Amino acid sequence: MIVPKAFAILIVLNSLMHSNALLRNDLSNQIESAISQATKQIELVRIQSKVPGISVGVSYRGEEIWADCFGFANLEAGTPCSSRSLHRIGSITKSVSMLLLGKLLEENRLDLDRTIYDYLGDRFPQKTFNGNEVNITLRQLVSHMGGIRHYLSDTEFYQKVGCDSIYESLNYFKDDPLIAAPGTEHHYSSFGFVTIGAVLQSVLNENETFESAMLNILKNQLGMRETYFDEVYEILLNRLSYYEVNAGNQLEIAPFVDASCRWPGGGMLSNVHDLLKFGNVMIDSSKTDVGFLRKTTVDRLWEKVVATGTNDLFNTFYGMGWELLERKSTNCTQCETVPFSLAVGHSGGSSGAIAYFLIVPEEEMVVSLLTNVSPLPALRQLGIDIMSTFIEHVNQADYSREGESSHGNAISTNTNMVTLFILTIVFIGNLLRDF
Repeated sequence: MIVPKAFAILIVLNSLMHSNALLRNDLSNQIESAISQATKQIELVRIQSKVPGISVGVSYRGEEIWADCFGFANLEAGTPCSSRSLHRIGSITKSVSMLLLGKLLEENRLDLDRTIYDYLGDRFPQKTFNGNEVNITLRQLVSHMGGIRHYLSDTEFYQKVGCDSIYESLNYFKDDPLIAAPGTEHHYSSFGFVTIGAVLQSVLNENETFESAMLNILKNQLGMRETYFDEVYEILLNRLSYYEVNAGNQLEIAPFVDASCRWPGGGMLSNVHDLLKFGNVMIDSSKTDVGFLRKTTVDRLWEKVVATGTNDLFNTFYGMGWELLERKSTNCTQCETVPFSLAVGHSGGSSGAIAYFLIVPEEEMVVSLLTNVSPLPALRQLGIDIMSTFIEHVNQADYSREGESSHGNAISTNTNMVTLFILTIVFIGNLLRDF
């Protein structure tokens, strides 16, 4: 026979279990609704922009909640794509490269404010601007303020001849004049990030290369085992084909490119699963000093260094290898349609590939979009729209929101689970005493 005290505890236990089940079911229903809406958004862009394939991934509070692919990995063979399809991620590689830079900073092997000549020596010639010798620092390069130029032509963008080392990559631009005095102007530059890679290489152990150090972090430490450098002659499972929309608005095979001369700035392949892992590594590291990177390091990477633009909804900035979107707070009648105040991420463009990657730290949500076509200017807005769709839906799953409104559901659920565990122990203890 259950005595009154134990019976009361049993009622509370049943109530909490029922409450948690409702919360989980409602969140699941809201996620399904978000997936349905986002699918329509993706298919609309895919049809309007003639996209062969779009891979999408979404994670929420550390869990992958959606991963899929729409369309084809190869049009000629009619091969459908999948969420495991390997895409060129272009300049998202710049953000990934910051993992190695951040680690080396934490190990005091790098100094952001030392001149790059201290690291590269005669591998990089002393630069002048307006007839005066100038120094270039790592801090300037990671924010595209080093004065080093970007690609000048399609010949450079669609480079056919590869490089055997990161130092060899410098040969394509190191002797060219600066386009601005270092530290004075923002000029986006993948060659600037090649220079960063050479600096990182210079402080690694003798038996390490930039590539081996990066792959050790990604595959062995972070579990991103489906991320590679885009070795054009290597056979890789799930690598898809690449296409371009030509001047006549028709699809054609994208030009051949060898990205080995620009590994640090735009030379990686990945899929949405691995990029969601990357996003969650950054979110976890942004909260505490016991993540892969320290919180103080992530704060530096995500600090607004230079303003880069504005539109109806956002002011945009560049940090250290990361773009930041800050929702406007004044004179913006449409801003309330965006359910987040700050996002960090990066876009990527390669031969036959456009990619977009976005994190909203306050919601602990990550969105990754990867395609096998270029150009595709609509992809960035699609990423923002999908992020907004999922945030709106998962927030509707919260019945009672108190304190930090965006996390009420998680807080109440976690509290209930702790309470449930304690009451279970008390319940068992009372039963043992009563009998």
